Amino acid sequence: MKITLRKTLLSTLIVPFVIGAQSASGALITDWGYQVTNELSDAVDVNNNAINAVNATDGDGNITSSTLTWGGDLGAGRSSLMIDGVSSNSGLLTDAGALQTGNSIAGGVFIHGNNPIAGGGSLKSFNLNTMLTLTAAGSGVQQSLDPIVFPSFFKETDNTVALEDCVVTTSTVACADIFTLGDLGVLNGNSLTIASPSFTIDDYVYTVLLELTDLTALSPSVCAAAGASAGCLGFVTEEKATTAFNTRFSITATQVPEPGTLALLGLGLAGLGLSRRKQAAKA
Repeated sequence: MKITLRKTLLSTLIVPFVIGAQSASGALITDWGYQVTNELSDAVDVNNNAINAVNATDGDGNITSSTLTWGGDLGAGRSSLMIDGVSSNSGLLTDAGALQTGNSIAGGVFIHGNNPIAGGGSLKSFNLNTMLTLTAAGSGVQQSLDPIVFPSFFKETDNTVALEDCVVTTSTVACADIFTLGDLGVLNGNSLTIASPSFTIDDYVYTVLLELTDLTALSPSVCAAAGASAGCLGFVTEEKATTAFNTRFSITATQVPEPGTLALLGLGLAGLGLSRRKQAAKA
């Protein structure tokens, strides 16, 4: 009778604490607002002169687009690179799997406008910076991710050379230009997925996945011509043409046991073990 009473008492002491710890845990955040900021920076031309990006901003000072131009006068005849950003108060849904159809969000479009430049230094290299701030829809809980920086290289080819001497030939008119993002990994089809460092809110670990699409694995000779290492990713563009790649992102979550819950369960098990040892000693 006494043994049964002790077991019952122990259970009544342990269970409420465990239930209380579980109920205090935060719920999974299923819907996020987002601010994606993309910026071109640290650009230099073939003479190592700085090329400053022109950034457009919204009323809150967030960058909505970033543009580099080079070659010739500021009017027509200049080549350019531009990338925009996106934002919304909701719509990024937490997913149980990586980049499943319907749960990834467009994160910005990178566009190269290729024109025969009239003169001046052509672009040599720059950085593409992607920054993401998440806000839990409804609660306002906010998480800013560390920027992802893509060192990028560019080759404005000489269109006065014979076509047979072009590094890449995509037309019967002129040599193609080359854009690369360096050696970032292996493409899956024409896309590359990069996982950002995970972060924890309450008892869930969240990971954001960034996907770059419409890229090509370039040959070592093409990478070298642009100043990138072998294994670089990118694209080649014809003169007087526009070429683009897109970005998308998604978020996944994994539940982890709360430390307090584990500690209470451990104490409960220890208490049960101690009770059994006392019973065995009395026997």
